Amino acid sequence: MRLIAILLLVTFMQVSASTFAQKVTLRENNRSLILVLKQLKAKTGYNLLYTERHLKLARPVSIQVKNAELLQVLEQLFEGQALTYELDKKTIVIREKPNSPAQSVTTNMEESLMDKQIPVHGRIIDSLDKPLQGASIRLMPGSKSASSNGSGSFTINDVKPGNYTLEISYVGFEVVRKKIKVDAVNSLDIGNVILTPLNSPLDEVQVIAYGTTSRRLSTGSVSKVQAAVIERQPVSNVLQSLQGRVPGLYISQSNGIAGSGINVSIRGRNSINAGNSPLYIVDGVPFSNTTVSSQAEGVVLSDGAAGSNFSPFNTINPDDIESVEVLKDADATSIYGARGANGVILITTKKGKAGRSNFDVNFSQGFGNVVGTADVLGTKEYLDLRKQAFVNDGLDKTDADSPDLLLWDQNAYTDWQKLLIGNNSQITNLVTSFSGGNEDTRFKLSGSFRRETTVYQDDKSYKRGGLYATLDHTSPNKKLNVGFSMIYTKDSNTLPTLDMTNLYNMPPNYPLYTPSGQLYFGGGFTNPLAFLLTTDYNDTENAILNTTVKYNIANGLDLKLSAGYNKISLDMENNRPSTSQDPSTAADINSTFSLATTTAYIVEPQLDYRRLIGRGKFMATIGGTWQQSQFNQPYTLFVTGYSSDALIRNPAAGNISYKLSYFSEYKYLSAFGRLSYNWDDKYLFNATFRRDGSSKFGANNRFGNFGSVGAGWIFSKEHVVAELFDFLSHGKLRGSYGSVGNDQIASNYAYKDTYRNSAYSYGGMSGLVVNGIANPDYQWEVTKKLEFALELGFMKDRVLLTTAVYKNKSDNMLVNYALSPQTGFTSYTANLPAVVENRGLEIELNTRNVNSKTFQWSTDFNISFLRNKLARYDGIKSSAYANTYVVGQPLDLISLYQFSGIVDGVPVVKDLNGDGSISSGFFENGNGDHAIAGQSSPKFFGGLNNSLTFKRFQLDLFFQFVKQKGYMLGYGEYDYFPGSLNNIPTYIASQGIKPTTTTGSEVANGYEYYVDSDAMITDASFIRLKNLSLTYNLPEKIAGKMKMNYCKVFLRGQNLLTFTKYKGIDPETQGNVLPPLRMLTAGLQFNF
Repeated sequence: MRLIAILLLVTFMQVSASTFAQKVTLRENNRSLILVLKQLKAKTGYNLLYTERHLKLARPVSIQVKNAELLQVLEQLFEGQALTYELDKKTIVIREKPNSPAQSVTTNMEESLMDKQIPVHGRIIDSLDKPLQGASIRLMPGSKSASSNGSGSFTINDVKPGNYTLEISYVGFEVVRKKIKVDAVNSLDIGNVILTPLNSPLDEVQVIAYGTTSRRLSTGSVSKVQAAVIERQPVSNVLQSLQGRVPGLYISQSNGIAGSGINVSIRGRNSINAGNSPLYIVDGVPFSNTTVSSQAEGVVLSDGAAGSNFSPFNTINPDDIESVEVLKDADATSIYGARGANGVILITTKKGKAGRSNFDVNFSQGFGNVVGTADVLGTKEYLDLRKQAFVNDGLDKTDADSPDLLLWDQNAYTDWQKLLIGNNSQITNLVTSFSGGNEDTRFKLSGSFRRETTVYQDDKSYKRGGLYATLDHTSPNKKLNVGFSMIYTKDSNTLPTLDMTNLYNMPPNYPLYTPSGQLYFGGGFTNPLAFLLTTDYNDTENAILNTTVKYNIANGLDLKLSAGYNKISLDMENNRPSTSQDPSTAADINSTFSLATTTAYIVEPQLDYRRLIGRGKFMATIGGTWQQSQFNQPYTLFVTGYSSDALIRNPAAGNISYKLSYFSEYKYLSAFGRLSYNWDDKYLFNATFRRDGSSKFGANNRFGNFGSVGAGWIFSKEHVVAELFDFLSHGKLRGSYGSVGNDQIASNYAYKDTYRNSAYSYGGMSGLVVNGIANPDYQWEVTKKLEFALELGFMKDRVLLTTAVYKNKSDNMLVNYALSPQTGFTSYTANLPAVVENRGLEIELNTRNVNSKTFQWSTDFNISFLRNKLARYDGIKSSAYANTYVVGQPLDLISLYQFSGIVDGVPVVKDLNGDGSISSGFFENGNGDHAIAGQSSPKFFGGLNNSLTFKRFQLDLFFQFVKQKGYMLGYGEYDYFPGSLNNIPTYIASQGIKPTTTTGSEVANGYEYYVDSDAMITDASFIRLKNLSLTYNLPEKIAGKMKMNYCKVFLRGQNLLTFTKYKGIDPETQGNVLPPLRMLTAGLQFNF
């Protein structure tokens, strides 16, 4: 019996110890004691025993414990309370403390509790249980308000008993109004409040400089292109996917070769000589669209892409991009200071989302080809023209000057465009991704591969492989957030450096091969196929890393630190073997090698403050930027004298004819700030300021100040407007004014005297010679931007119309100012006394035409009108720019001779200044006979998109349109006159120009004027079916049988149809360059 008693005692003690040692985790802030104890009951299984009086005496508690013992938790909860507790087996019994003031509370004291002010608290989350930080909570009636913290929690203190309405709002979500009752003694916990995302496009989140907003509440001009639009286009460069889709953003391709350069401008050209490229920001890291090799002030290789600038954006996989925001006016761009004059393009990549893990695969394959070709003469027409030329000149034909008539087959015909650019390019694209996470940690990892061949007659290609990773983590108390993203891509480009389209005018009966089967070289021509025997290797590596740390210091106060890194390296090699050269001459086997790297670092600390003031929301941001960029070209080598083609890739096997290296560095330091106030989502105000310092400027003018003010009035919220115009769901007037800068000058050291190595040596040592003259006083270019806009929404925002007018003025033009040769220098960097003006009108219309259960149809339309001119330049007629610009005319004006007709077979142009001779100076400036014939930039441009969804099918059709003038094919080709040993376009042959074979003849001289006259200007306007996308989503049952969450098949096309009157190959690229290819791909996307 004694043994049994001992065993029972030991067992009881073990059970008790186990009970009291039970581990508990709690995270609560200013919540009801009873509610916390109820949570404890759920976690431990203990019962609660208390009375109504205990509810009145209990005070709110805050506690944060992890894996703590139950007794420790209870002691912390009841510390400072008028209550205590006892543990009775599995029950927590609550009692009043002996001799506590609460036990002697009188009836009068209880009645006085009616005057006590207590807190109201709760938590704001979305439908996925994700906390919403920065939500506005307003208590009505009255002026008390609060905003939610990182965990979504809020507290409104000192609330008197009574009935109230809580109004809860957050950008992009519907406003929630919740009725509450506050009693005399209890703190009120309303629990979780779930906000529902708004369905209106006006409330989609927009990324702006150092923050976010919505289209409804924005005071600036911001346009957004989402991932769904980008993904529907089979392109390798994200900039191509923006063509025609954003008002004010004009984009054109330099040619149709994979990886080729993209021309981008926002609201026109602001600068005469400095850069006009926008500022690009990828996940907070500045990214240059300038080819790496072009940043050197020396001789470098053409970096692939058929001799054009290779676009660095080809190294970013479009499928990794979540959205692209285009910032245009002063309100949106001035916070970027000296970098924002030409607009800003923000690129945000995709992030992982809380929820189950997903594995996604997207595979597509297709082809591309050339649609339009030049109409040139056939063999018979060409030879007839050649024969007539010899008759007209009275000359005898010889083997040297007329091999096409004496040596080559008179019936042979080669369609050079079909042979050289008439093949199909092959396109393969594969993207896989894995993503997932929970409320605290989210991740995404993706890999991609793309390969494109060319339409040339070879197997060379452009290949790109990439890795993208992102990870972000939020601490359990929601105060700390850490994020990391990485983009790494490597591409290999072996495409030829020569655009084979240049050879469209080869004689049609030129033989490709000798009778023995060797490449034919003769008639002064290099065999076109020999160009394909040169080899090019252009390997690019791109790494973009960004880390952000954000900490919630206090309610409404956040500290953020962003650090970024970008490195692009380009390893280039060009080889010219003996097989690509005429065997009848001594072979010059040569190669060129070059390596160039651009590295950029950026660190940006930022402090954000939010507070509700009255019925409005006040926000303030202050921060700074430190940025350093370096360009390093350790070597460029030109090597000759190889003994064999087999050694051509080894520079040590040849003789280095010349070599050079280059290094430059650029540093940037700034401080910025923004103040904004939103009164009742009706009256909006925003002000920004930035002070920038740049190492590109001398000590006298190294720093500059920039800023803006913006305001908006949502007049549709006025009661009078709402009553009179009930069909108007949204109406807003906004305007902005401010200044931004431009520091895109060619040299980082123009404020200093610069030197270079001398070609001569003294005493066996190379000397130095002055390369550039210093100017420590040049200043920033400054652009002042003014904009007004009207935004309207009808039929519950099913119809949205935005109209914006703007006027930008840029002065202090940074140019290479011409000097007299007697100074020993040709120019130096200086500010030009000139003003450039851009003004325009932008219209955007978005409609949801049908929105039924089985059929949806939406339409998006935009059109932009732009007028650019040189508004002022005092003394231009006596300056070095007298034959480049005209006051009152566009910077990209077309100035040509005025064609007056054909006289006796000779083209004639007008002698406008009447001096008896023809000269190329600008007639408008009194210097010659060139007259203004138009402008090369569009008069207007835009796009029209229709998206239709029927059950499981989705069809998207996008048309791009441009109104412009352009140069015909043949412009500037002075030596290719009718009768010369070259083919010509049929429209030139039909002009009645007398054929001649003699350079310098009257006809040949007249032809030089002809191809430099307005006779070569044509309507280059076009409408293009830019993109077609047809998608079918497999039924869930079928996808489920294959263990897939979803599966869809798609067909996508790019540049499918073009409607134009242009006389040439393509109205977008113009001239003799490869046009944008028509591409058609089919693919499959599925998710596990």
